[in-house]
Amino acid sequence: MVIRELKINSFGKFKNKEIEFKDGFNLVYGENESGKTTVHKFIEGMLFGFFKPYSKKKIYTADQKKYIPWTKEGYNGIIKYSYNNNMYRVERNFLKKQDEVKIFDDITGEDITDFFEYDPVLRQHIPILPEMNINSIIYKNTVSISQMNSKIECSLSKEVKNSLINVGKSLSEDISIKKVTDFFNNEIDNIGTKERKKTSPYGKAVEELDALYKEKDKTVKELEIVNDFLWRLQGTEEEIKRLKTDKENAEIEVEKIKKLQLIKKYKDASLLKNSIENMETQIEKLKKYEDLNFDEYGEIVSLTGEVYNFKEKVDNLKNEIEEKNIQIREVERKILKLKEFEDMDENKIKNIVSSLQDFYINNKKLKELNEKIKGKAEQNIYNTGEYENIFEDLYKYEELEEKKNKILYDQDYSKSLFLKVRLEEKEKLIKKSNLFFILLMVALFSFIGMGFINKFLFIGIIPIFLFIIYIISRKKEIEDYVVNLKGQINEINNKEENKEGEIGKIENELKNILSKYDLKSKIELKKLLNSNYERDLNLKSEEKSLKDIKDEIIELNNVVKKLREDCNDYFIKFSLDENCSLNDIKNIEINYADYRNLLDKHRNYMEENNKLKGKYNFSIEETERVSKNIRKLLNKNKCSSLEEFKEGLNKKNEYKSLKDKLENDNILLNNILNENNFERLKDQVGSFKEDVDYFHNEENKDDLMDRIKKLDTRISKLYIDKTVFESNIKNAYSGIRPLVEIIEDIERKKNVIDYYENKIKSLVLARDTIDNISKNIHKEFAPLLNERISSLIRMITDERYKEVKISENMDVSVEDPETGMLVNIEQLSGGTMDQLYFATRFEIMDTMEEEKIPLILDDSFVQYDYNRLKNILKFLSKDVSGRQIILFTCHIREREILDELGVKYNYINLS
Repeated sequence: MVIRELKINSFGKFKNKEIEFKDGFNLVYGENESGKTTVHKFIEGMLFGFFKPYSKKKIYTADQKKYIPWTKEGYNGIIKYSYNNNMYRVERNFLKKQDEVKIFDDITGEDITDFFEYDPVLRQHIPILPEMNINSIIYKNTVSISQMNSKIECSLSKEVKNSLINVGKSLSEDISIKKVTDFFNNEIDNIGTKERKKTSPYGKAVEELDALYKEKDKTVKELEIVNDFLWRLQGTEEEIKRLKTDKENAEIEVEKIKKLQLIKKYKDASLLKNSIENMETQIEKLKKYEDLNFDEYGEIVSLTGEVYNFKEKVDNLKNEIEEKNIQIREVERKILKLKEFEDMDENKIKNIVSSLQDFYINNKKLKELNEKIKGKAEQNIYNTGEYENIFEDLYKYEELEEKKNKILYDQDYSKSLFLKVRLEEKEKLIKKSNLFFILLMVALFSFIGMGFINKFLFIGIIPIFLFIIYIISRKKEIEDYVVNLKGQINEINNKEENKEGEIGKIENELKNILSKYDLKSKIELKKLLNSNYERDLNLKSEEKSLKDIKDEIIELNNVVKKLREDCNDYFIKFSLDENCSLNDIKNIEINYADYRNLLDKHRNYMEENNKLKGKYNFSIEETERVSKNIRKLLNKNKCSSLEEFKEGLNKKNEYKSLKDKLENDNILLNNILNENNFERLKDQVGSFKEDVDYFHNEENKDDLMDRIKKLDTRISKLYIDKTVFESNIKNAYSGIRPLVEIIEDIERKKNVIDYYENKIKSLVLARDTIDNISKNIHKEFAPLLNERISSLIRMITDERYKEVKISENMDVSVEDPETGMLVNIEQLSGGTMDQLYFATRFEIMDTMEEEKIPLILDDSFVQYDYNRLKNILKFLSKDVSGRQIILFTCHIREREILDELGVKYNYINLS
């Protein structure tokens, strides 16, 4: 590969700068700040762009921004390079969102971009052929060496191992151990980790399992509460049953008391009569509680729980509405900044932009014409008298030349060269595919063998098997393609044999025309024609040209004036002036698009906010509805609160107990009186009044009656507690899932996580196996690489350092000539370190590259003393025969040494 020409249209400080390089040694001199590093970076950018390597998405490096042109007019350039007798022309635009690469055959002008490898991440073709075996990492660490930056980056180690494997095994650049390793890494990355809970299936499964465990814990706690309520409910029901039994027993005792002897009847009846009168008074006071309903009390308790839930929901919705209002205010603030687009639609914006662009184009053209008319000057042209003859001979010369070029660059001839190159490439690719097929079969049987040890290793068979199918299919396509190419080449070669005779005749006629005027070239013939051109014709032509330009200026002045009047309001509205750029005008459309997006976002936020408000109002209404039902039930039962209702129920129980007791007492009184009335009983008792004490049993009766009353009160309270327990149990069950269902979900999720963990272990084992294979191959090439670097360092250090060792990670060690021990080169002087790093870079480059790639040095020898510099230039001059060298320097000593060594070089001065 040889870099032929740079056309720096707009890059850094340079604009419309052209630089030509030649085979062999190119010495580029420039003082500080003259742009040497800029030219160096331009070459890198044209070949590889300014992108971060190994990234899964398109990321620019800092250099992309650093070399934006000072004038900010465009950001592009052209590089031409030759390779395998072909001349390639690469055109690149560096601007973000507009960056693109086009590749042409510089001889025919054919666009051959699609023949080059396409990078799906960058969405660009790579203008470097795969067989060159070079990428941006290898370029920066071998081909390109900048000032004070000879040290090797750690990222080169992967590329070296991968390229050494391919070079050593004659594999295709498309078949890479790195790509296989990346396949396993991508599979592992797709499964994810525990920490990536939102972006990976493994993380999501772990997160879902955690949620299930939390749900289980919550359910267990809820069930414990439910069990407590059930236990208390059971105890309450048993207590009610027991109390009812006690009450029945007490009532039996009361019946026995009624059978007391008549002697006690009067006293008992008298007491009962007084008690009945008192109870009737109390019953009258408690009668208002008679209609209270136990079921409606339970319903109010349940509705109160619903009110609590709705209020909690209202609070949450209120917070969401406030957050949404904050988002709306933020969008409205941004919309306010773009208020100039208010009341404008897309058509109006397009009309405004179109008017501004028309003004820009016509105004620019007007300025160019004014500059052009200033530069016009009259020319003194004289006539030789031989102009017509010379003109006819020149015309004939150009016809013959065009005929010759047509024969030389006939499409069949160009196609023949291209087909031969493709034939050679495809034949090499067939050989490489055969060898890689063997390696894949070995790897396939290795994974099959290891799969019987760990079944998950069978996963590794899938990509290998797919590679084998791809190789077989690809090889068959290439072999058919080779047969077709050979047929086309033979057909074209037969046509080329008849063209050589025609070219010889044309060349003789061209020589005769030049010898007629004793000239040596077409350029001299043109100069002779120009020197005899008539002055009057030239003057008339100039006058006509000036008149045409002036007429065009007058017409453009009117157009620009009209456009200026039309655009004046737009300049004011969008804070522009007449010298604004096209980018400023395009920004109007961009800002309008942002304004429309903000309006859409504002509308969406408002719709979401309205939905939240609807839910909020619905919850408020539901809260009010349920509260209204509670109030309705309370009013129905003539209570103002739940506590009053509960107290009323207690009063109702008391009322019921009093009524029951009153009824019992009346019965008891009737039983005591039997067929008698009180007055008659009084008369009867009067006769044995003195004997009353013998038959009196009042104390037992009162105890029994009091006990019955307390039992009734206790039973009523227990019924209220029972209603509360049943309501709480019902509410608790409504908010949880069955525990067995949650446990089943946990087991299923644990199985999913076990599957992911086992799959990750298998993929890691497969990846590590491939990595170990890579390390073993590195050990195979390390001795060769160490020997080549040691040989070079012995020569450029005058045998002071003889042994160099390169580790797997590209760490460099050297044998101390005095102690014989290996030391890290960081302990050596700056000049020696640069020598060692240079030797390492050079030999790595020479080992990895099948073709000679240019070596680009940007002030790389600033730390070298005179002898070191002379040694390294002497070595490089010997390598010139097979490699292009481009050396940037701000010193003159390199030129002096090259002259002293008698080295031929192409000298370029940037100052």
